[in-house]
Amino acid sequence: MYTFSTVPPSIRAVPTSGQSTARKGGSVTLECKASGNPVPAIHWTKKSGGTSGTSSPARIGEGPILTLERVDRQHAGVYQCTADNGVGEPVFLDMRLDVL
Repeated sequence: MYTFSTVPPSIRAVPTSGQSTARKGGSVTLECKASGNPVPAIHWTKKSGGTSGTSSPARIGEGPILTLERVDRQHAGVYQCTADNGVGEPVFLDMRLDVL
């Protein structure tokens, strides 16, 4: 008899420091590795620097890799990776992007 075992999601950042730097005009890739059973769905949001707190951030990407092209200073900030597989609570990881 086969037993299906569920495992809540867990995530880790690549690079593991959770920080990345990009040059203005270049490109940068942020990666969020998730594990769990069933395999978690991953999406990305950019945290706003605003203080109103009334609007939730919009999704800007799906999947474990987020690539930003033609990076400008407006891309700098904190990006959040969310992994959810319906087992337990979703897990979140913040990654900071600095633009030079």
